[in-house]
Amino acid sequence: MKASLLFGKGWRTSFGSLKNIEVIRLTADDETCPAVLKIDTAFGLIPFLEFFHVMDAHIVSIRAYYDPRPILQGMTQTSA
Repeated sequence: MKASLLFGKGWRTSFGSLKNIEVIRLTADDETCPAVLKIDTAFGLIPFLEFFHVMDAHIVSIRAYYDPRPILQGMTQTSA
């Protein structure tokens, strides 16, 4: 499954410097689907985990977990 199908326009625009998304692991079990990703940005690689809750073939919630330090460091360097 292409990452662009999983992640909507709103998510991609929040990372304006997005270069690539590599899906490392995507596991579906019952109503849950965790996705382990590597997000390549202008700030560097960001390890990322998204946890989807799916009911009746619809995503009802998404929780995202990532380390924001590369983004914060990049923003600090850009504004200096």
